[in-house]
Amino acid sequence: MGETPENRDLAGKVSGQVVGQGLHATGSPFDGGCDGRSLAAGLEPTLRKTLEAEHGAELGKIEWFKAAWQRSGSATGFAELLCPTGRVIEVAIKLPVQPREHRWTTGLGTVDLAAWESAEARALPVPRVFAGGTELGGYDLAWVVMEKFHGGTAREKFDKQEVEGLLEAAADFQAMARGHKPVDEPCESRDWAGLIEKSRASLRDTDVPQPQKWNATLKRVQKLLPRLTELWCGRPCTCWCHGDLHPGNAMRRDPHPEKGEPGRLVLIDLGLVHPGHWVEDAVYVERQFWGSKDGLKGIKPVPTMSRARKRNGLTTAGDHMTLANVRRVLMAACVPAYAAVEGTRAYTESALELLDRLLPTVSSV
Repeated sequence: MGETPENRDLAGKVSGQVVGQGLHATGSPFDGGCDGRSLAAGLEPTLRKTLEAEHGAELGKIEWFKAAWQRSGSATGFAELLCPTGRVIEVAIKLPVQPREHRWTTGLGTVDLAAWESAEARALPVPRVFAGGTELGGYDLAWVVMEKFHGGTAREKFDKQEVEGLLEAAADFQAMARGHKPVDEPCESRDWAGLIEKSRASLRDTDVPQPQKWNATLKRVQKLLPRLTELWCGRPCTCWCHGDLHPGNAMRRDPHPEKGEPGRLVLIDLGLVHPGHWVEDAVYVERQFWGSKDGLKGIKPVPTMSRARKRNGLTTAGDHMTLANVRRVLMAACVPAYAAVEGTRAYTESALELLDRLLPTVSSV
């Protein structure tokens, strides 16, 4: 989950309230004085009381930590949870949680304890959630208590099975999200003209390989931009996209404790879910491996996700390959704008090669 003005304000507000209650938070988890763990530890007694009062569950000792990928100030803790049925489950606690991430995580993942190990619950493409809320002891703060994953992320063993699993999990998520909530928000809009102009300007200030060729290629993109943006802005926005689909945002569910059935790949960090076209998620995965010869293990994300969507009864109607090419061109043309902060030389060169290959194709649509 990335840092935003919205969650900075939330964390600062909550930290101030915690300090006022004598719970020893040292400042906003976004200002460097607190990394989220002190905030979480300060609210731990309240969380325990809430779980016991609302769910009859007793929380064991919590081991709080701040994961390397968490830049927003939220903290995660692992603990055992003694449920009123006598069942003990291992859980992860996360707080504070962005409002959007909280809505989607609890909306799709909340499972009744009696069905915790059911086939339906274990098939969920998102974490199973035991409890969650938007307040904690009167504080305006979202939190979740969800299943703990014992393995690492898909990034640690990104073989062919994990590549396919990531794309299939995304299609399963899209199907479940569509059934949970109608697509009732406007589609994302970007200033593509401004971003591409920024790319041209950056060629003077960054060590982008082949700057003259880049400049000539970006001029070609700019000539086609009215048609490209018309096609992209006119896409059918009938899908809830994950928005941050990469191997670090997927974890494998533990095997069934009794049946020994393998766990599926599950998508985490739902803070960037947004309306769009499904090819956005597929091309997002593909883009991360520009410049990596075998990063995707021979898997083509767009056709693979298309097949997975069809298995879920979702439409792939329309010329999605043209839309995918338009998206690739728009994103590749923005690569120099961010060359100073992300990507490698191979990534940048791959983006330029992709533009050379696709511009004749998209210029004819």
